[in-house]
Amino acid sequence: AQRAINELFVLYPDYPGAWKLLGDIFYQQQQWKEAMNCYQKIFQAQNSQELNSGELWQKYGDCFFHLRRFSHAYKAYQKAICYLPENYYCYMSLCLAGLQAGFYDELKPFLAKALVLHPRPFQIHYFYAICYHKENNQEKSDYHWQRAVQLLPSGITLPEIK
Repeated sequence: AQRAINELFVLYPDYPGAWKLLGDIFYQQQQWKEAMNCYQKIFQAQNSQELNSGELWQKYGDCFFHLRRFSHAYKAYQKAICYLPENYYCYMSLCLAGLQAGFYDELKPFLAKALVLHPRPFQIHYFYAICYHKENNQEKSDYHWQRAVQLLPSGITLPEIK
């Protein structure tokens, strides 16, 4: 497969589909920086509209996230949501990156949408609790902490909010 991709790049060095294929291989191998570089080539290509998708932006965000570049991941996940407005995973990824980046106030609309898409997950309430805790709103933080604990599957414990 690698030889075929190399031949494809020799024939069509600017072909976005080849960059996506190579990026997806790096992504599967958890080579985040290499995958991210391939995805950037797609975004820079002029004729890449068919590849400019929510899935691609999600993977691009995942690369940034794994490289601990949370604000960039957050922005990529926002783009993914534009293409995939009903995708719960995109919202949860965005919220996790936003928490890591410290974007507490910005997260609430995304958390609200995630709650509509999947109304019982404990993670959403846990993320709300963190946001409100960071904003010094202990009453709302406690409420969401209690909801998260109520919805928690057995055998799982939540990390303490600091």
